[in-house]
Amino acid sequence: MHYDELLSRAIARASCRGSIRQAAAKIGIRDTYLGQLVKWRETGKFPSDDVLFKIAELAGEDKIKSHFATMAAKIENEEISAAYEALAS
Repeated sequence: MHYDELLSRAIARASCRGSIRQAAAKIGIRDTYLGQLVKWRETGKFPSDDVLFKIAELAGEDKIKSHFATMAAKIENEEISAAYEALAS
């Protein structure tokens, strides 16, 4: 699983239209903050563990694998990122 897939799945499951606003409300965060998480390549923003676990629950994903997927996106070292990505699969 990739971090982008996790966020997309959570947003898609929040509503039939894939609304960031509805997903944010279900997670308990502002929609602008969720938008920053979705645009992580531009913003450098990642969720806290508490928020990540809510995103994972909404997406129907394992919270540990979701954590590894997030770490894979955060880490700039390609070798370490690949290792985290393998743990997220």
